[in-house]
Amino acid sequence: MAEGSILDALDALKKLEESIKTRDAEFKDREAALTEQSSKLDADRQALEQERAGLADERDALAGREKGLRAREKELEQQERDLGQREQDFESSKQQILAKEQNLVNREGELAKRIEGLTKREEEIARRHEESASHANEIAQRKNEVAARQEEILKLLEEQKTQLEQQIAKGRDQVEREKKLAQEEQILASQRTKIAEETRRLADKEKQLLAAEQSLRTAAAAAPAVAAAPAAAGPRAAPAAQAPAQPM
Repeated sequence: MAEGSILDALDALKKLEESIKTRDAEFKDREAALTEQSSKLDADRQALEQERAGLADERDALAGREKGLRAREKELEQQERDLGQREQDFESSKQQILAKEQNLVNREGELAKRIEGLTKREEEIARRHEESASHANEIAQRKNEVAARQEEILKLLEEQKTQLEQQIAKGRDQVEREKKLAQEEQILASQRTKIAEETRRLADKEKQLLAAEQSLRTAAAAAPAVAAAPAAAGPRAAPAAQAPAQPM
């Protein structure tokens, strides 16, 4: 879920960057148009200044002519009419110049307003850039936290894996030991059975020997006094009687 939210945030940041780029392009186009308008206004100002300079020259010329016209008063009537016409033209041109100047002032006001709007938009764009940078930093921090948590989880899994492997190895060692103990117990049981059989055999042999000894004692006690020759033979016969007991 955290990775999905991070991807959504990255997509939103990309869209925001694209919109900012498009707005920057629009602002650049508007700035180019404003520069063109300002260049036109500068050209108009230069033309007006030239016209003003021309009018000043004309005024100077009129002043000089007025000095010469005083000597020629008769000729001045027609010239005065011409001058009146020229003054009317000058007034009209002056009104036109004033109107142009007013238009220039109005355009300058509009340009100032547009520049203020552009500065405000640039400030807004800068603020959005800062917000997007802060969001990107937060996303990077979250990514780092997620990576650290994943590393911790991997470490815990590796530790659990090693513990399980150790437990499995211990269980295998215990199984091998139990198998060895079972084999040793089987060997001991077989040895015990062999020992029991040997003890039984030894007990049977002892019984046979005791029976033979008892028979010899009864035979020796039943015989009365015997002569010297038979007495000498008697001890010889005793080993003969004991001879069958030896193979047992």
